[in-house]
Amino acid sequence: MTGIPDRGWDLACVSYLAYARVLHVDHYPDPDAGAVVRHSEMSLAADGPITASVAARYGAAAILLSNPVSDDAPGRDVLRALSVAGVHQVPQRPAAETARLTVVADRRGTRTWFAEPEPALRELPGVDLTPISNARLAYIDCYRILATTAARAIQTAAAHDVPVLLNLGNDQPHPSIIAAARTATVYAIQTGLPQSQADHVDTLADSLMAMFRPEAAIITLGDKGARARSAHSTHLVRAETVPIRTTHGAGAAFSAGLALAYLDDADLPEALRLACHTGTEHCTRPSNSSPHVTPQKGLVQ
Repeated sequence: MTGIPDRGWDLACVSYLAYARVLHVDHYPDPDAGAVVRHSEMSLAADGPITASVAARYGAAAILLSNPVSDDAPGRDVLRALSVAGVHQVPQRPAAETARLTVVADRRGTRTWFAEPEPALRELPGVDLTPISNARLAYIDCYRILATTAARAIQTAAAHDVPVLLNLGNDQPHPSIIAAARTATVYAIQTGLPQSQADHVDTLADSLMAMFRPEAAIITLGDKGARARSAHSTHLVRAETVPIRTTHGAGAAFSAGLALAYLDDADLPEALRLACHTGTEHCTRPSNSSPHVTPQKGLVQ
C-alpha cells in the first residue's frame, strides 16, 4: 500500500524484511537425528514487519521502512502479507534476492531460527527514513546487525521530536545505538530474557534505564509475562494461560501492543497489560487470520 494518510503515520517501523518459513515439529530431535514436520507456514521476518502488521490490523496507520525484496515467489508472498495486513511501504525497486529465515518451533513453545539476512543487509543503507518525520511514534529494531540503520533511524526521529520504541531483540546494545538514543525521547526500550534467567530481570532493567534513559525499560519473560521499570515504579504482568498455537512473532506482537498503548495515551501498567494481551492473542489465533479488533481512541474511527 502507498500514500500518506492526511493525519500522518501513527507508527513508522524500521527493520529488515525477509521471508520466513516456520516449521512445526512435536519436539526437537537429538543430534544427528531428525524430526517430522507436522505443518509449515509462511511468515514475515524480522520483528518490525510483524509489529507493523499487528498494529495495522488494530487500525493504526503503519508504514514499514525496510530493504526491498526480490520479484520472486518469496518476495511476492512477503509483500502480499504486508498488503493484506494494511501496512504501507515506500515504493522501491526490486532487490536482486529476498532474504530468508527458517524457524523451527516445537509443542513446548521452543523456537529456533536460522537466518540468511545478507541480501537485506546489503540494501538497508539505501532505505529512505524520512517518513519517520511524519509519525507519532517510531518503532526501531536495534539488533546488532542493524546498528548502523537503527542509529540513523533514531537520529532521524530525534531531529523531528518523534518518540521512539526500541527493540533490542535480546541482543547486547551496540554503542552507536546507545549514543543515538541519548539524543531522542525513548518511550520504551524492550528486550527479553529466557525464563531460566528471570532472577536477573531487575539488574537488566536497571542497566537499560541507565544506558537509554527511557520512560520505561520492558523485559519479556516468555510465559512468565513481562516486567516494566520506570523511574518511579515497577510493574509485572503475568502471561495469560491459554493454548498456544505458536510463539513465532510473540515479541513483535507484544511491541505492537506497546505502540498501540502509547498512541492511546495509556499509562505504563495498562500498556504492559495490553502488550501481553496482544502478544498472547497473536500466539493463539489461527494462521493468517485477523485478530478481533476492539476500537481504540485515535486508531479505529
